Amino acid sequence: MIQKIVTAALCLMLCSCNNFSNKKFPHTTQSLNGMAVEIAVKNMSSDTLPKSLLHDGGRVVIYFDENELFYDARERNGWHYVADYVIEKTTENSLVITTKVPVTGQRSTLPVLKKTMVFDTPSSGTATVEEIDKGKLVFTLSGDFSLSKKTFALIQQEMIHTVYRFQIENASNISSQNELTPKTKFEAHFYGNKTIKFSVNDQEFFSENNTIKQTDMSRLTMGGLTQNNIPYKIDMDYLDYRSGEFSINLNNGENKFSGTFDSYRFNPMKPVVLKGSLVKEKNFASSITGVTYPYEVYLPPGYEKSTKRYPVVYASDGQWQKELCYAIDGHNKDVILVSIEEGSDGRRGTDYRPPGAIDYSRFLKTEFIPFIEAHYRTNDIRTYTGASLGGALGGVLIAQESGNKPYFKNYILADSAFWALTPETIALEEANYQQNSRLPINILLTATWQGNASVTIDYENRFRARNYKGLTIINKTFPLSHEEMGTPTFLEFLDYTDK
Repeated sequence: MIQKIVTAALCLMLCSCNNFSNKKFPHTTQSLNGMAVEIAVKNMSSDTLPKSLLHDGGRVVIYFDENELFYDARERNGWHYVADYVIEKTTENSLVITTKVPVTGQRSTLPVLKKTMVFDTPSSGTATVEEIDKGKLVFTLSGDFSLSKKTFALIQQEMIHTVYRFQIENASNISSQNELTPKTKFEAHFYGNKTIKFSVNDQEFFSENNTIKQTDMSRLTMGGLTQNNIPYKIDMDYLDYRSGEFSINLNNGENKFSGTFDSYRFNPMKPVVLKGSLVKEKNFASSITGVTYPYEVYLPPGYEKSTKRYPVVYASDGQWQKELCYAIDGHNKDVILVSIEEGSDGRRGTDYRPPGAIDYSRFLKTEFIPFIEAHYRTNDIRTYTGASLGGALGGVLIAQESGNKPYFKNYILADSAFWALTPETIALEEANYQQNSRLPINILLTATWQGNASVTIDYENRFRARNYKGLTIINKTFPLSHEEMGTPTFLEFLDYTDK
């Protein structure tokens, strides 16, 4: 995911070709309130950005209220942020707007964006956008624009079916009910605008009849009662679509907390009865990594009564991929699914990326998978699937593959964090290629411009340039957030898992 917005001064110039009548155009913060500028991008160029970031098409939308604007380029490069703005200069047919853009979740020491707008008509024209970093031009894009009444509705877009992850940084007191202290993490699952499931210190409770109010473009206030009927109020200040800062007032001011939050969307699952069976709450202790990993095994219908051997899908981040078994079951795939969790909290950051991924891949191939294959009837069609850092682990496993007898037949990798691959990993793949240009596997990729599309395109291009014999590589872009990519990616390539 793109974590850092380039320090920049952004000039947005809406250029005119025709004269227009002497009308008063919306050149004040009051008249811009509730308006949106939408740019249909036709061309983009840069002498400094990677080619994978340069693509035509898509939209950039800028929403305004009286104090802030919301820059939304998720269709193009994933960037989206809230910024304060000031109109510095205005004439009959133009205005200059200066903004400051959040970087790494802060509202101080910010880059400046300068937008110069010149109208062709009261509501349309052509636009050129220039981003400047420390006096140097970073990129230029151009296209037609339109100005229309369009209010930004944060609640409607981002609250329902969303999980918010809060981390407390400061606390005025300790809550005796939930032991909220600095560094405590808790989650809020929004099933509607009034129903929230809270998860705090391994305890879960539902809060009904909550009030949720958008106070301005980037701020929400929600309130209700905890499981102990203690009143709470959470004020959320968004820095972009998915993250920001929060403060909590608990029990009418008795306890106060503040910190940061991020979020992801989820698809509510309808109650489904599996036709197959699920072996739950299993654990495997690795002598290589020294970690015990929980795992689950899904067995397709008829497994117990059959002598058949089955393909196996090995899924990383099993703590988040609970729904994959329903995808297999619902599509009647005779496939075993083994979902292995990360182990201790945060362990995936060690195991799924180099150098820790080297030991973790040894654990998979010499300990865990042989154990699974000794206890379940499997055949030689193995699929590995992972998302984000789990996709980076896939990159490590692919680099280790032999063209003579690949270990995994299929790799289903969702919006992978290929930026985590080290030069040593890339050099290993290069060395294997020099020894054997055959690689009969399927590398099945997806990405989003809100996440890792750029590095995924680079990864794809490197393998296409090799011209491996027998290799199938597919890369599809989805208009989703980074956190939403896992299940749609698996469904997209599900038919490969038994081939």
